[in-house]
Amino acid sequence: MEEGPLTRHVRIQFRGPWVGLAVLVGLLVAMLGATNALAAPTIGPSGSAFYTPPSPLPSGAPGTLVWYRPTTVSLGPAAPAVDAWDVLYLSTDVDGNTFPVTGTVIVPTAAYSGGGTRPVIDYAYGTQGLAQRCAPSLQLAAGTEYDASATLASLEKGYAVVATDYRGYTTGSKPTYVSAADEGDAVLDVDRAAAQIPGSGVSLSAKTFIWGYSQGGGAATYAGESQPSYAPEINLTGVAAGGVPADLISVLNFSNNSVDSAFVMYSVLGLLNANPFIAPGAVLNSQGLAYAATLENDCALQDVGPPNSDQDIDSFLINPIETLLANPTFSQLVASNDINASTPPVPVPYFQYSGEYDEFVPLTQQVALKQAECSLGVTDDYHLYPSDHLITDPAAVPDVLTWIGNLLAGQPAPSTCNLNEPLPAGARTAPEFGDLTVPLNDWALGGSMTLKKLGLSLAVPSTASITASADITSGQFSGAATIPPITDTIKILGIPLSTTVDLTLTGPLTGSVSLNPSTGVLSLSGSSSANVTIKSAGIGPFTIPLGCRTKSAVPLSVNISQPVGQLIGAKFSASGTTTFPQLTGCGILGPILSLLVSGSGNPYTLTISEPPAIPF
Repeated sequence: MEEGPLTRHVRIQFRGPWVGLAVLVGLLVAMLGATNALAAPTIGPSGSAFYTPPSPLPSGAPGTLVWYRPTTVSLGPAAPAVDAWDVLYLSTDVDGNTFPVTGTVIVPTAAYSGGGTRPVIDYAYGTQGLAQRCAPSLQLAAGTEYDASATLASLEKGYAVVATDYRGYTTGSKPTYVSAADEGDAVLDVDRAAAQIPGSGVSLSAKTFIWGYSQGGGAATYAGESQPSYAPEINLTGVAAGGVPADLISVLNFSNNSVDSAFVMYSVLGLLNANPFIAPGAVLNSQGLAYAATLENDCALQDVGPPNSDQDIDSFLINPIETLLANPTFSQLVASNDINASTPPVPVPYFQYSGEYDEFVPLTQQVALKQAECSLGVTDDYHLYPSDHLITDPAAVPDVLTWIGNLLAGQPAPSTCNLNEPLPAGARTAPEFGDLTVPLNDWALGGSMTLKKLGLSLAVPSTASITASADITSGQFSGAATIPPITDTIKILGIPLSTTVDLTLTGPLTGSVSLNPSTGVLSLSGSSSANVTIKSAGIGPFTIPLGCRTKSAVPLSVNISQPVGQLIGAKFSASGTTTFPQLTGCGILGPILSLLVSGSGNPYTLTISEPPAIPF
């Protein structure tokens, strides 16, 4: 067959006897890398010139540090003091060719208190977008990185964090989105580069954990699978990956025409950028080339809603995507980026997690990845979170860090490979069309209201809950709360009375919700009101039924503004003050009770938090 733009070389993974040869090659690479590390690293230029690699590129093994410079990162007021560096280093593409890539290295200034060498978190960031300004290093510096929760929480634990920008973001090239080999190699090579920064304290012998979510989950898993052959000198101790796009064909078919359709085009463009033997004009029609040009100026949060969501990607292709995937070379190209039983297993304990309502990455293929890894003998600890793709990202951070801490402490790695339960009845197995809606099903509702005159705080019972829906596209939020009776003790004229209070919302909590595409700030503003009834009061076993209630409803409002990159765990908090009305129906105690409880300036707090994940 005549060679054409869709019939040339693609990278193939070798297994069996080739693995030994690959390990030998990896050891030679490690030796070369160690030799190269003896050369004095170079301080890179200031400003944007840092991101323009020298021409020609210097020779060197993968992971060679070309240059570096001190930088600052903006992770919010809770972030510990750190030293940080931008790095430009060498990595390899799908054909083994050398290319430059940038990244960030962040190390707490405080000495590590956990004993031994400071552990390293090699974090693979989730989908960033296609424009250069979307690169993690630039967004970390600007304080706009929406996927920074894992970085922030890891630094708070005293761990070093190294992170790649992936190929093409900042070096005058184009991103190779979802090209697993490109991404996985860049993830491993940034660890090598970090160890060459004078005074960084990052060591290849340190216990290292590769971690990533969404696009980063795929990159982290691929990096873990290839580490024994590609970078055996790294002391890999565990891999954590969530929302993994393991089966690209399944992901593309699931996401087309949905809220996630822009990322389908990201994937097509990423694979074309990774494999320049396929010209974009051989795949995209004129409308598709124009759409691609638009997306190449966007960051990810700009493309999760209109006008770039709910697009039929077939309308941008010369041939329908089914025809394109039927082409042997293109299908092999896509399949070569799959992560499944045909690839090497993750060689260390694996923490895998997903959202039960994931609207971006099909849940069924994530479960299939777990089964594939388990079949290969991997210690896979899979957790299913009762949330969507967006919320699962920060929700899992505390659990991943607990898992990492237990491994560092020498505890045996847990596994859920013996669990083969069906998906929960409400789990998403079909795409989401139309508006991007984040469900909050049976989230825990907490908080308290303080009666200022009495100095008494009435706590919301631990069994209270809220079910709500946040429509990111329309900007509407609506929820209904279930609050059991509150039992507490109040003092009236010095006499302690055991009381039971009903707090009943007069209607749903309604308001607005938004996710700022530039800053990554999640804002929610809602209001409702509640009728308060004192059902009974008594001393010890003697209780008097009461029908004492507020003459009007107590107004309540919720105002939340939180950068999602600083959200560790899925818990939101709000506070305010409210006016407690006069009471009625209290009998002879009415005037006294009204005097003691009514008035303005009564503070309250509200929290809503996601239920815990289930082992799956």
